[in-house]
Amino acid sequence: MRAQAARALAEFESIADARRIADLLTDRDPEVRIAAAHALGDLQLPETRPALEAARADADPAVRSKVAWALGQVEDAERIMRRVSG
Repeated sequence: MRAQAARALAEFESIADARRIADLLTDRDPEVRIAAAHALGDLQLPETRPALEAARADADPAVRSKVAWALGQVEDAERIMRRVSG
């Protein structure tokens, strides 16, 4: 249920929702943490980088893998923004 909530929050694409999703990166359930990382990757908001960086140390390898993917998504978005504004 909490994993579905993380996915649903990503639909709103606001900073406040991203913060709520980022809080789920520390949930006790690895499926929730995976869903949260995926949702943050979908949002591609640079503001989520600190939470994702912290989650790189997760004990679960599946969570770490999804976090790495999410960080890649954020980095891609940041690169595009630099090119557009640069």
